[in-house]
Amino acid sequence: MSIAEGPRPWTVNLFAAIFLITGLLRLTAQLHGLPHWSELEANALGAIDWTREREIILAFTVMTIICIPVLAIWGFASRIARTLVAAFSAPGLLFGWASAMVDEKSYATALLAESILCLTVIALLFTPATSRWLCTNKEKRVAAAR
Repeated sequence: MSIAEGPRPWTVNLFAAIFLITGLLRLTAQLHGLPHWSELEANALGAIDWTREREIILAFTVMTIICIPVLAIWGFASRIARTLVAAFSAPGLLFGWASAMVDEKSYATALLAESILCLTVIALLFTPATSRWLCTNKEKRVAAAR
């Protein structure tokens, strides 16, 4: 992979900004409310003995996973990363909508807001400007390889 050239369209910049801000908000929420998150993780991940250190490691692991597609799309103009972001966001969207319908706590509201924001970000990745930019960078890489 080579680094993407040329100016990025505003949709790609907005995708990167929203994705990173959402990741930072999730990281701060996880670090701020560790006891609440440990209950959720214990329910979701089974019989793992959640210590404070493991919770912190999990929070930073999630943040790192969020940064990878941003780097792949914004930095390397990866079209496959765009598709993977859309595909892997679908279960999270469904979980957010389902949680908001079942639970009326502030956590469910946050999940619903995050789901709507995620849907917006995915839509930004499939705009004509983003598609043109990704194709242009692919053509430059193919021409350089010849």
